[in-house]
Amino acid sequence: MQNRVVFFLICALVSAAAVSVAFAQRQINDTGWIEIGSKTETARVQRPLGTLYRGSGFLTYVGKPKKPNLQHDMGAYELDPAPESDRNKPHNKRDLTGVYEKLAGGMSDRVPKMTPLGWQMMDERITAGGPRAYLSETIPVNNPELLCDPQGWPGAVFGTDRPMENIQIPGRLIQHWAWHESWRTIWLDGRLLPKTPDPTWYGYSVGKWVGNTLVADTIGVDSRIWVTDNGAVLGPNAELNERWRRLDNNTLQFNITIRDPEIYVEDWSSTDVLFQRYPNLEVDHSPCVPSEELLYRSNSPTEIPGAGQ
Repeated sequence: MQNRVVFFLICALVSAAAVSVAFAQRQINDTGWIEIGSKTETARVQRPLGTLYRGSGFLTYVGKPKKPNLQHDMGAYELDPAPESDRNKPHNKRDLTGVYEKLAGGMSDRVPKMTPLGWQMMDERITAGGPRAYLSETIPVNNPELLCDPQGWPGAVFGTDRPMENIQIPGRLIQHWAWHESWRTIWLDGRLLPKTPDPTWYGYSVGKWVGNTLVADTIGVDSRIWVTDNGAVLGPNAELNERWRRLDNNTLQFNITIRDPEIYVEDWSSTDVLFQRYPNLEVDHSPCVPSEELLYRSNSPTEIPGAGQ
């Protein structure tokens, strides 16, 4: 009798192991189209559907299923944002460190009236989007980003939905933007802005904390940048004022105001731009490769601004 019980127990264990392996193997081989992504973008990708045995359990001994790709093109990320339960957790309101994706917001649709110089600069820009869109096979879009020029500041915020990483260290805030592998620094060490700056793509930025809001000023931005994909312009003497505020443990709020009387007759401000924290996301390496951009342009019947975002 005892031998029969042992025999049945062994058979049950063997059967359970066989079912476990078969189920896990099906997870590896069974693929289908699923929706992944953040609140900003969603992509349809094909990958293993199962998750039960990922990285643990009996399958460890017979071969783990393939891990899904961490990141996919078009800014669709499989990792989840910080859970809602983290929103009200204690946090340092003066620490902006972390990886974030933009949720919403942009420059206000109410664009101020432009000066003759502003209209002259605007007329030189050919865009495929917005109210001034122009598509032609003989007159291509001339957004300099399509030739791998940097997006510049504040184009890095409004030109892509790819993630942004804040790295806060004593005396400075470093921002790493995934799209085109862009970097900028806001100096927090008390220095003053240069009086006669040479223009750079991201300008020169200094900031300070006012309460729990980081207030920063930027000058010296290269006037070749497009503020938005619609070709909005900036003059060589523009002054940019930005504010960063941590609304809660999961959310950043950003606002920027452009003061550029040579181009706009009044200040131009953004709406509230909100960023969602992704605690496990690593900013991918996405430099602009001129040869790839040229190949894309040669294979496209018309030019599309911001191709590849």
